[in-house]
Amino acid sequence: MWAMMGAMSLVWLVGLVLLVVVVLVIARWLSGAHVERPPSGPPVEREDAAVQRLRERFASGEIDEHEFRERLRTLERERER
Repeated sequence: MWAMMGAMSLVWLVGLVLLVVVVLVIARWLSGAHVERPPSGPPVEREDAAVQRLRERFASGEIDEHEFRERLRTLERERER
């Protein structure tokens, strides 16, 4: 008889643990924690690699200001297409 009570206690314990897990999963789902959100703050526009490289070339003195501005305009026109 004692063995039967021990087995029933184990069944109740496992059932209780499963119930708690289900409740936690549902609570997380309803809170919206499963939704991937972008980081808060103002949106930051990343500069594309071509513009970044152009800025590096200008900063290192590889190209002059006139060439820099000309190429930057070309890249901006390409981006608008």
